[in-house]
Amino acid sequence: MDSLALSKLYTEAVEQTKAATRQYAKRQVRWIRSKLLSALIDAEAKDYLMPLDGTDPKLWNVKVEGPATDLTKRFLAGVALPNPTQVSDVAEELLKLKEQDGSSASKHLWMKKTCDVCNVTGTTESQWTQHIKSRAHRKAVSKSNAREYASEKNSTQLEDFTAVVK
Repeated sequence: MDSLALSKLYTEAVEQTKAATRQYAKRQVRWIRSKLLSALIDAEAKDYLMPLDGTDPKLWNVKVEGPATDLTKRFLAGVALPNPTQVSDVAEELLKLKEQDGSSASKHLWMKKTCDVCNVTGTTESQWTQHIKSRAHRKAVSKSNAREYASEKNSTQLEDFTAVVK
């Protein structure tokens, strides 16, 4: 390969890595909002979630390491912790959005269903519907039904064979 082709491959790899990192960060934020924050609210421990802004590596020491060290020292010393929404802009945005969407307060909208075939758990009706309609679920159900049919067929054949032998 010539250097131009290698340079192009390198640029593409960097862009793909950046895109994958952004997608992963979005999934993390979604998980924090939908799962972790709801669990902390249920446990009455929401005030212990202190999201810090690690988006700029150049400011890591100022925006993450310093505040995290200070919060840890305060916690271990038994000193009152600040309101989580005042720790960082990210914390304020993340925690206020959760309060505004009302999803944790609307317990009647929440449910927990687990698919016995796929071992997937949905916490809202829309998540459950999305799972049930997914290709992966339909394929798993089809395989499960085929295994069940084969097992029943083998059992019936064994019973027929046993009856003939007697």
